[in-house]
Amino acid sequence: MVSIELKSSNRHENGIRIQLRDVLRFFLPGTIMLVAVITGFYYLDYSIDRELIAEREKHNAEIGSRDIDQSIQGIAKDVAILANSVSLQEFFENGSTSSLQKLGREFLNFSRSKQSFDQVRYLDENGQERVRVNYNSGAPTLVKPDRLQNKAGRYYFSDTFELSRGTLFVSPLDLNVERGEIERPFKPMIRIGTPVFDAQGNKRGIVLVNYFGQELIGSLQSSARGTVGEIMMLNRDGYWLLAPDPEDEWGFMFKNERRFSNAYPDVWESIKTMGQGQRFVDAGIFTWRTVYPLRAGIISADGSVDVTGESLASLSGREYFWKVVKLVPQSHLAKELEKRFKYGFILLLALSILLMVGSAVLAVALQRERTAVDSLKRNERRLRTITSELAEGLVVLDKKGTVTLMNPEAEHLLHWSEALALGRRFVDLVWGGERGKAQGGSPISAVLEHEQVQRVEEDTFNRSDGSQLPVAYTAAPMEYEDSVNGVIVTFEDITERKQLRDELKRMASHDPLTGLCNRRETERFLEQIMHHNKRYRRAVAICMIDIDHFKLVNDTHGHQMGDLVLKTLGKLLQDQTRDVDCAGRFGGEEFILVLPETPLQEAYTLAERVRKAASNLKINAPGLEVPLSFTISIGVSAQIESRLTAEGLINEADRALYQAKARGRNQVRVAQDSSQNVSPGESPVDA
Repeated sequence: MVSIELKSSNRHENGIRIQLRDVLRFFLPGTIMLVAVITGFYYLDYSIDRELIAEREKHNAEIGSRDIDQSIQGIAKDVAILANSVSLQEFFENGSTSSLQKLGREFLNFSRSKQSFDQVRYLDENGQERVRVNYNSGAPTLVKPDRLQNKAGRYYFSDTFELSRGTLFVSPLDLNVERGEIERPFKPMIRIGTPVFDAQGNKRGIVLVNYFGQELIGSLQSSARGTVGEIMMLNRDGYWLLAPDPEDEWGFMFKNERRFSNAYPDVWESIKTMGQGQRFVDAGIFTWRTVYPLRAGIISADGSVDVTGESLASLSGREYFWKVVKLVPQSHLAKELEKRFKYGFILLLALSILLMVGSAVLAVALQRERTAVDSLKRNERRLRTITSELAEGLVVLDKKGTVTLMNPEAEHLLHWSEALALGRRFVDLVWGGERGKAQGGSPISAVLEHEQVQRVEEDTFNRSDGSQLPVAYTAAPMEYEDSVNGVIVTFEDITERKQLRDELKRMASHDPLTGLCNRRETERFLEQIMHHNKRYRRAVAICMIDIDHFKLVNDTHGHQMGDLVLKTLGKLLQDQTRDVDCAGRFGGEEFILVLPETPLQEAYTLAERVRKAASNLKINAPGLEVPLSFTISIGVSAQIESRLTAEGLINEADRALYQAKARGRNQVRVAQDSSQNVSPGESPVDA
């Protein structure tokens, strides 16, 4: 007997080793292949996405630079139109006041139609303003003669006046200066002018417009909106005209060294020497494009930040430029890579689990095939000896579905003896009370009909005492001489597996410390109740509860005592609420009660009862000289005529809670939108 048992045990262990070997034979190569494929796929996806980002940044930089260039050329045309004004020539001929007034009206109408110029001016050969139109916050006005200024000392007058006919001057993009001070708030400005001549060819001054540089900058910012890159604009000296941090802008106006060329010297060398390009560096992806606003017949100068300063050099052609720069920060690229790593890991984990299950299923199938081949060589006594050692329940049925064999494990699990079960339909034994399954709608019946193996991962069998047994089972056709003449049913008890799954589900929806619903479950419950109430017009109320001075409890007695307070309050809330209510921990020391079909008055009464009960609690614990007590504040809100969302209802209760806190704590307050606020002892109606 001992020898037989030893041989059986050895065969069982050998079968397990073979199954493990089969599992590993499928699982290990498959896992290695999965790692290689998923890693390659997500890295390729990341590389493609990075290249797409880079291409989009190139396109965006091109759009921004093109918009700037078109704006400058449009302004140049406007200045040329002003320079050829008939009213201006009329003033040159007669110099009358009426002609000057006519010219002023023409400039005023021009400014009103364009709405892009801070100032439109005509300055005579001495630098004296003769006509000036100020933008005046969108309501252009003609400046009175006694307010006109002499600008002979400004670089833009001298640089423009010395030009020949038909040549335009474009100033550097800088900040506007009024009466010797940089105007605040900052007003970026570009001055574009051209000399004007009378009919005899005598130079009579200049026409000058102050263009709102912010329109260029704003256009650039708009073109970058919705992209991942940070947009920048630099001048020829590497100073920021537009920067991610406004504190870095206009450094040359304040004579400081806040410039792009100092922050990114290596990148600046490439940007300065190349008209357009892209570099991948540690800081991220830099993409740039150069704007050359000076076309034929247009010149500029390096300007001066001093009121009376002169330009040091004239600039023309490609000496005057701006750089439109986009930066995709490395942090964004790192997030994209991290996101793909996370997705890849999750996918690998899921596929590995599936692969493990598949490998196990294949291994089991292989083992069962081996067992079946071996079983065909044994007689019925040998078969009974083997089945008696099985850890699974095994039942053999004939073509009519009646029991012909039941192993000891099946007897133990079902509480049926083989003697009582023989000759009875198996579906009647285990599903006698379920009409559909007992009358042919079960997977076991389908085996005989379709001659296919049926695997059910979760079902219930009825025991002889009427209790139910959770099982996973396999029903396979039993073939003999190429025909199906019965069914073999193997099953296992999955009670512990179900309990574990149910516990995991509870852990996902409940707070581990207090045993109450967690915030996600509470919000889900409230949304469900709100949807139901909206349809059936039922009342619903919530109470937001916060422990007063809870931080003081933690600081004075430690977090273990704080946890004890939280659990004590959680137990109180469970005791005070109905089965249909939901008591939850909303976060930290904040709790929530969701009260279906509860009007405001009843919610307030419950809140007061909970508050009083909490204030009467005494917590005894080792190390405490006197029992610890605490109080709570409660905010109550209720749905009125289905007008509130779940979030709105919570927000109202939360505001009421804060009012309770602000008014001294240890009290109940009702949301203003639900009723007037109440103090302890009042009702929502009396408050």
